[in-house]
Amino acid sequence: MLKRIIQTSFFLLFVISTYSQSTYAPVGSNWKQRNWVEDGNQNLETCETTDCTENFTHFVTTSIIKVTETECSLIEVFKGSKDNLVSTGDSIIVKEVDNRIFFLHDNQFYLMLDFNLNAGDTMTFYAPNNFREFALRSYDLTDPSLNSIYKSRAVIESTEIINIDGQDRKLMHFDKNYFNEQDSVLLFDALEGVGNLSGFFGEPGIFVAGGCHGRFICYEDNVFKYTDIEDCDCIFPEMTTSNNNYLNNNISIYPNPVDDILTISTEGDIQIQDYKIFDINGRLISVQHNKSIFSTSELDSGVYFIDINTLQGSVRKRFFKL
Repeated sequence: MLKRIIQTSFFLLFVISTYSQSTYAPVGSNWKQRNWVEDGNQNLETCETTDCTENFTHFVTTSIIKVTETECSLIEVFKGSKDNLVSTGDSIIVKEVDNRIFFLHDNQFYLMLDFNLNAGDTMTFYAPNNFREFALRSYDLTDPSLNSIYKSRAVIESTEIINIDGQDRKLMHFDKNYFNEQDSVLLFDALEGVGNLSGFFGEPGIFVAGGCHGRFICYEDNVFKYTDIEDCDCIFPEMTTSNNNYLNNNISIYPNPVDDILTISTEGDIQIQDYKIFDINGRLISVQHNKSIFSTSELDSGVYFIDINTLQGSVRKRFFKL
């Protein structure tokens, strides 16, 4: 399965400590969804399923960053059971401008949603090639030979204002019958401040009829909480960046952000065999053996991942090159 993903290297990236002023994806935001699985009985109205309970995705806004002087939200992706979620290494960079949501890809922002539109309007929007990884009615069908960006259209069938925790939010309902072969992505409903309620970027025009379809469950930030399925447990478990907590706790990289030399430090009996450096798109940059330092002088500014392999297992870390 192809991962590590959506946005590519960009001109300038800084981590900043202030919260974004936008209503979309502030630091600490959590989206929780149950994904499609091949087998299993399904009940779309409740959480009562057989094999559908152990395939979850959480999206978490971990920081606010600057891309070419524009404040954006960095959303990281975690998958697993509802009680044990681990990082996939994937991340999404988004921004909100005048009630419109954009995602970053190849140094360019593409429109995801426009909450300024009303019933009868047609919205032209985009999704990355691997949007199916985050869809609810399909498995990953990413084909690197296809276009890296999908351009689609959706018609707003109706809108309504709903009150959540004392705040009025716009809910857009899209025409589910509007689709032609030129449109690769379907939209169903989208809520202001939350985004799409069926797949992070939408759903494929052709999806799997069998198996257990997924379901958007809930969203939560420091201001309000929205639950789509009333009887579902919306408790967000602690998420880790490795299947092996021992490795994660005893391997560190510094400084981070880094300007020149990145150091890998271990504690206890951990022995590093090798490590690999990947860029934000998952492209392999370098492989190193039996070294505890790495020169980043040849890297462009941006986000990178380091997969560290040891005799005890593997762990992934993320670092920022200034």
